[in-house]
Amino acid sequence: MCDRNLEEIYPDKIKKTENLLADVCMAAKYEGQSISLYYPQHKGTNPDSQLCTELARSFADIGDIIRGKDLFLGHKQGKQKLEEKLKQYFNNIYENLEDAAKKHYNGDKNNDFFQLREDWWALNRKDVWKAITCAADDNDKYSKYLRDGITTVSNEKCGHVDQDVPTNLDYVPQHLRWFHEWSEDFCRKKKKKLENLDTQCRGENDMGEPKYCSGDGYDCKGTFRAKNKYLWDHKCTGCFFSCSDFRKWIDNQKKEFLKQRNKYQTEISGNGRKRGHTRGTTNSNYEGYESKFYKELQRNGYQTVNAFLGLLSKEKACQAVNDEEGGRINFAEKHDDKSNEYKGTFYRSKYCQPCPLCGVEPIGGNVWKEKHESAQCKNIKLYKPRSGQHGTKIEILKSGEGHEDINKKLDAFCQTQSATGSGSSGGGAGGSASNSDSQKLYEEWKCYQPEELTKEGQEVLEEKDYQNVKAAGGLCILQKTNSEENVNKQKTSHEIQKTFNNFFNFWVAHVLKDSIEWRNKLKKCLENNNNQCLNK
Repeated sequence: MCDRNLEEIYPDKIKKTENLLADVCMAAKYEGQSISLYYPQHKGTNPDSQLCTELARSFADIGDIIRGKDLFLGHKQGKQKLEEKLKQYFNNIYENLEDAAKKHYNGDKNNDFFQLREDWWALNRKDVWKAITCAADDNDKYSKYLRDGITTVSNEKCGHVDQDVPTNLDYVPQHLRWFHEWSEDFCRKKKKKLENLDTQCRGENDMGEPKYCSGDGYDCKGTFRAKNKYLWDHKCTGCFFSCSDFRKWIDNQKKEFLKQRNKYQTEISGNGRKRGHTRGTTNSNYEGYESKFYKELQRNGYQTVNAFLGLLSKEKACQAVNDEEGGRINFAEKHDDKSNEYKGTFYRSKYCQPCPLCGVEPIGGNVWKEKHESAQCKNIKLYKPRSGQHGTKIEILKSGEGHEDINKKLDAFCQTQSATGSGSSGGGAGGSASNSDSQKLYEEWKCYQPEELTKEGQEVLEEKDYQNVKAAGGLCILQKTNSEENVNKQKTSHEIQKTFNNFFNFWVAHVLKDSIEWRNKLKKCLENNNNQCLNK
């Protein structure tokens, strides 16, 4: 927004500093009005946010743009155009300076007027702050947290009439501001997502009864993984979809964090400031306030990345994430592949884990107890087909857990179809059942009517079991292959059993989830308009 407002300034009208100040203040005023207008909507979903903080961040961005320190590379062509205009503005100002002032800035012209722009901002930032806070209300105040728990608060309208600008964010390196904003936004969003997971995966069902759902959509009260007995319940569908989204989101956030952390490591060591700048300014331009800032940061005890990350973890929004099942926020911890084991910042949450091996039982209210190899778990007897019964074969494509898994599996599946010359099939396996590569991509279930089943130690089903299976549409069994017997360490069964109704609901839920990924992939392909979609 502030880029667009600044682009409206015409270089031929800028002859002296007062002309530029008037136009920059007008751009800042429009920026502040826009932020104030949409802030109530933002506040509705981010109750901890403050208007004055949002204005201060935009104010700092304007300062970076004016001084040629903006690192944002989006819309690169437009950014370069704006930077060229700014050089023209300050060239015009430079040409209209008196001789003594020109001498003071001798050589600055060949340096994109870096020093002139720096001095101009220092002289006029107070007026720009007044402009950007024009639309703030009297009860909006800028709070600044100092060391040892001390807080300073501005006057009304975010310090609009204060003698000094209440913020110094414009002198904080842009990357550091982004890192701080990112961490605050991450903590707020994670808190909201965990609250939603608690509602979807625990909470109460439609009957007002406490529920305990796993991230893959099973009711853990009737699921016994140690025997591979799974109870899929439509009441757990919300947990299934919410966990699918959460896993994707938290994994992407971890990738973003690692990029930010590595960038900070480079910057605090000084290596990042030795590179040339995107806008063409020389290296010396960035040995100014950035170098001083990092030195001051180190002087105050933040010599290492972990020390700074520990500071981010103490932010109010991050301290508010205190859900034991969701993982505490500690940006300074290790962030390797084992982060889920010690339930850290990017933990996928206990809500989204599989059911305990022997299921759970309520012990009062919405508190649950894991059964842990209890006699009830050990004595479970599975159904099995009676002699001579082969059931009805149903083949489904394995969708995987990650949001990209289905795309990869579809690509591999289609390659096997092309190789064998077989057409597509609603069952998922088509005519390629004899193709060993294709068999790795789908699961072969067999479904039985209750009269085709028995139980261990029984010749025919007892009446209660018969009626249960009949009411559920029958029973489906997946015989696991050797490559999938990773659960043998837990002495689990070599097959998975679901009643037909649960099996069908399970399949529909996965198709709906996967169709989102299919849609996104096809949409990108169609938008590219490269006539390659038929080959995808």
